[in-house]
Amino acid sequence: MGRTKYNPNLDLIRTVAVLAVIGVHFFLNSKFYDALIDSWQMVLMTGLRTALMICVPLFMLLTGYLMRGKTWSDQYYLKVLPTVFTYLQVSVVIFLFRKYYLAEKLTLQDGLLGMLDYSLAPYAWYVEMYFGLFLLIPFLNAIWQFYDQKFQRQLITATLALLCILPTLFNSFNKLLPDFWQGLYPLAYYFAGAYLAEYQADLRELPVAWPMTAVLVINWLVNLNHSYGQIFKWADFNDYFSYQQYFLGILVFMALLRCQLPPWLIRVSHFIAQYALAIYLLSFVFDQIFYPVLKRLVPQVNQELYYFPILVISVFGATVSLAWLMTQFFSIMRRFLHKLWSH
Repeated sequence: MGRTKYNPNLDLIRTVAVLAVIGVHFFLNSKFYDALIDSWQMVLMTGLRTALMICVPLFMLLTGYLMRGKTWSDQYYLKVLPTVFTYLQVSVVIFLFRKYYLAEKLTLQDGLLGMLDYSLAPYAWYVEMYFGLFLLIPFLNAIWQFYDQKFQRQLITATLALLCILPTLFNSFNKLLPDFWQGLYPLAYYFAGAYLAEYQADLRELPVAWPMTAVLVINWLVNLNHSYGQIFKWADFNDYFSYQQYFLGILVFMALLRCQLPPWLIRVSHFIAQYALAIYLLSFVFDQIFYPVLKRLVPQVNQELYYFPILVISVFGATVSLAWLMTQFFSIMRRFLHKLWSH
């Protein structure tokens, strides 16, 4: 397979996804999940949370979009090394942050074991998932390439959606579909992303704007129906593997692919996309610095809404800077050690 032409819209998708990660963590780190949904501010925050939960689905769809042509080889496994190096670098930074800024009593052994079990960096569950998916990709692609007819690929995509995603819709009141396979939901997103890449010319004819808006509003209303007057109900139907995020994520992905990007946005999204994983993981650092201040200064949960843009932009900007600095530091160290070793 020849080298794929650079598509700046894929960088835009990475940028939107990592920004959405930081946005959805606003609700995780504020007092949103502990308060009643009983004011217009909380209703709006429910809508924001509904929209931003597409963050992880966008990353998973993008993996299928980009990796669908990879085949098994010795060289294939080497391609995971940049991700491994990023994870190791982030782990060092977060270990130092937790030990010296948060004053946690962590030993070097705790750090090493936490790195291995993905608990040192609290957002590293995604890395654990990705490493497993990476190992499976050549074999998933073998299935995809063997069944090369459009109908067959529609059937593969629909089967994974039926097993992993749709139980969250049809089992809302009574169990109608088997839900044993829901944990395999990354595969449902992977094949959906592969399908979007394979048949994007056909899909370009489909409308996106109004279905995307309609799905978002319906998801928002469903969440309000379950949660209004009580604490927000975080359940299967609005988690990453839910029908809400699956359909909305696909529509947002398609919409972002169609965007005409000005040169400045191409440059900005290309820069941010290079550090997307590091930004995802390192955002924990500034979540721990900024959100305690928010909780102390803004005791009323519904008033936190007014600080949403400030917090998200601040965490995002600070984390992008830290990710760049970390990458530059370890790059300099690597060159220095290489030079030292060669002498």
